[in-house]
Amino acid sequence: MGAGENRIACQLSLYPLGEVDYVQKIKNVLDTLQKERELEVEVGNMSTFIRGSEDRVWKTLQEIFKSAASEGNFTLSVTLSNVCGVPEE
Repeated sequence: MGAGENRIACQLSLYPLGEVDYVQKIKNVLDTLQKERELEVEVGNMSTFIRGSEDRVWKTLQEIFKSAASEGNFTLSVTLSNVCGVPEE
């Protein structure tokens, strides 16, 4: 990450709606995040935490949204912060 780039943290949870195989939809998102080299990713039981440059986090959220939308109905819960979960440099 370049000098002067703002870092943000994001906690997200994907809830596929009306899906019998909802676990696979969640795994697809996690697979996408695990391939992301520009973000720190921590997968939890109820949500996933990502942090990185502001631009990369927003682009990743957009990719997740588009991917989930192409697979069906869902709710994506997102909490963003420029302080909480962002280490001081």
